[in-house]
Amino acid sequence: MIKAKKVLVILPTDTLAGAELTLKRIAKYLSVNGYDITIIFISKGDNGTWSDIHAKKIYLKAEREIYGLPLLLKEFVKFRMTGQSFDYAFSSHVHCNAVVSLARSIKLINVKQQIMRESTNIFSWFTGKTLKVFRFYYSFYRQDAAIICQTSRMRSELLDNVPKLMNNNVFVLGNAIDYLGVRRRARVAIDLPVPSREIVMVGRLVKEKGCEILLRTFSQMEDKSYSLRLIGAGPLRAELENLADKLGIQDRVIFMGFSSNPLPYMRAARLNVLSSVIEGFPNTLLEMMCVARRVVATECTDGIKDIPGVTTCAPNCDKALLSAIESSLALEKKQVEENIKSMRRHTAQLTVENYVNTIFNKVEAG
Repeated sequence: MIKAKKVLVILPTDTLAGAELTLKRIAKYLSVNGYDITIIFISKGDNGTWSDIHAKKIYLKAEREIYGLPLLLKEFVKFRMTGQSFDYAFSSHVHCNAVVSLARSIKLINVKQQIMRESTNIFSWFTGKTLKVFRFYYSFYRQDAAIICQTSRMRSELLDNVPKLMNNNVFVLGNAIDYLGVRRRARVAIDLPVPSREIVMVGRLVKEKGCEILLRTFSQMEDKSYSLRLIGAGPLRAELENLADKLGIQDRVIFMGFSSNPLPYMRAARLNVLSSVIEGFPNTLLEMMCVARRVVATECTDGIKDIPGVTTCAPNCDKALLSAIESSLALEKKQVEENIKSMRRHTAQLTVENYVNTIFNKVEAG
């Protein structure tokens, strides 16, 4: 009997933001296909979001990720002492990538092939002390690790700023989407007509998502019959609620908070909007394309302007966003239907199977 290949997956928490969701899709696919999966969550405990995956799950007892990193190293020591080894290790956040690399370098853990994923454009977004911390983490990256970049820009920025990685296997691979699964989850019943008179934005309420710009844009729309639904939690909620009051749109803006399944609202909306200032590559955009009628997205990373069926505009500009939203809402029915077909065709091809197989093919090719 052939022994199942062993895979280690490292995440900061079990929450399902973009990077975590991508790793979950990888883990689920590998688990279903007979791989032996071990998943370590560094902090925040078990929130039940990975219960559908058959794997050994280890939840470290840390309130914050920084406190969990020493606990992670202790877990690696346990692996070493019990003779456990892994064929592959997957991680996606810079600090997780760095810790796995460090553990391999000092022989705390035995991993044949380390696969690291870059989750955002670090060098475009961060400055000062925060960027110095990231550069420190990059100093631990091993040169025998494979590195996945979501866009060509991300790859270029990484290699320009961390030249020691020039000899690594650094390749570009766009994100996958569970097209049929997303379509199925979007049909959960909610108390809204399809399409509703809503514009929907899904994402954390943080600066890089452009929520302030979206509120200002929404306040400038001539048609005041629309409402705006923001689905997501984050540190800027109170500030954004105050801005909505100042703009006089508080009665037409719904701060829904976090939702474990925003897809029915995305499906019901007249228009979905991605207002981000900068992204690695937004998984939310792909989900919108699976279920929405109209999608407007800022060109917050390279490649977005070439996606079929989506109305795009410059990021960080309320005038550009306003023009894109009003243009999309004004589209004739025939054009909307053509855009829907284009978006569905595009996302249906981005299967998890193709994504994982491409990773392994790239890794084996070196």
